[in-house]
Amino acid sequence: LGAARVGGDRVAAARALTVLADCEQKQGNLIGSDATYEQAIAEWRAIGDSQGIADALRGRGMTLMFRSQLDDAEAAIREALGRFRAIPDRRGEAWALQNLAWIAFTRGRPDDAEERINQSAAAFAEIGDWGGLSWALGLLAWVRFNQGQLAEAEQLASDVLREGSEATNRWASGMMSVLLANVAMWTGRPKAAIERGLAARDTFREIADRWGEVQSIAPVVRALGCLGRVDEARSLHGEVATFTDELGDPSLVSIPAAIGGALAAHIGDAERARRELQAGIDAWIDEQSIGTQEQRVGLSRALLQNGDVEGALAQLDAPRDDTEALLVASGGIESLVLAAAGQPERAVALTERVNEVPVGSYLDHLEAWIARGLAFAQLGEEERAREACATALALADSTESPLDQALARLAHARAQRALGDPEAEAADAEARSRLGELGLAATGWERAFRLAASGGRELRTRDTTEVA
Repeated sequence: LGAARVGGDRVAAARALTVLADCEQKQGNLIGSDATYEQAIAEWRAIGDSQGIADALRGRGMTLMFRSQLDDAEAAIREALGRFRAIPDRRGEAWALQNLAWIAFTRGRPDDAEERINQSAAAFAEIGDWGGLSWALGLLAWVRFNQGQLAEAEQLASDVLREGSEATNRWASGMMSVLLANVAMWTGRPKAAIERGLAARDTFREIADRWGEVQSIAPVVRALGCLGRVDEARSLHGEVATFTDELGDPSLVSIPAAIGGALAAHIGDAERARRELQAGIDAWIDEQSIGTQEQRVGLSRALLQNGDVEGALAQLDAPRDDTEALLVASGGIESLVLAAAGQPERAVALTERVNEVPVGSYLDHLEAWIARGLAFAQLGEEERAREACATALALADSTESPLDQALARLAHARAQRALGDPEAEAADAEARSRLGELGLAATGWERAFRLAASGGRELRTRDTTEVA
């Protein structure tokens, strides 16, 4: 770049700026990448080179997407797409379409994303760019994951890994491993999630890609929590926080907050979950993105664990897309909140909707079955409460997550107590013994289950007595 500027070669300088911006993006220096891309675009515009402008615009659009500035990202890539089509540059057009699909995916618009992926895949196939086609199929795998179609997502990602070449595209290989780690986590296989996620982390470390490294750590943190290895999980979470602090980009603050808050909520550390998830929402830039929606559902879970039923309901009332995947992702905790608010009939009705949908994670459905059992216990419907609790236990035991197995037993004991079952004390002791083996207390879940089984009455009475 210095030589080009000294020699007055503006084309070489513009090319060097474009490459430098791409390198900064991959290193996770998104602020620097954005600024360098702006310089490159200005140079290309001054030269009047439409190809250079389009390439730099597309690159800047991806940097903006990683910073969660989705409107600006989409505008930049749409301009690039128009220029690629006018040149014409079919390969550039295919990549721009793939990038627009990625933005639609990030916004939580899977149908739009899939349409763009199909257009991109057709363009890559037409020009015989099989590497580009693999990228398009890899993004489709992420869309399927986002839709809760975990088996199809796993198959697509496995196919891309098998047919691709890790040596020629290690970043794409790493992202497929991240996806497979997430699928393993949400199908109840935490050990496989840890193995896949750490392998992906090593890949991203070797290519000095901080953004990819952060993405690979997220499922590992949750999986370690499932196994009760909370100190290890928090150590990894600390690495993510260190990365984002070092990069100094305010748009990245929400990432460690989301990871740490989700872990805290899963293990029942209520106040820590509330604090971190609220910080993540406060830092999130695009309110319409899927990340914000997921964090609001998580914050509702944390607020319920803190005994704030009204606040939990308010988070769930926030505008969100009405898709099957989001119904399942939010329906379980919403059912628990409704039961805690003294609306067990509505809770039961919602669990029926959730459990009819054949998508989503084991944890989504586990929460719904737990909510159903506790709501029926609140209604005094003993047989139906037992059936729902038995289903929750069977689902938890089908996974490799001792945390969820213990939580299902804790909920069952709470339902038994609400029904006056003499075996409730023994069931409660077993649940607490299992949690104790993991070094966990799960006090947030204890409070949430008490609320859901009693419509809030038992916990309010207990808290009033304790204050007196």
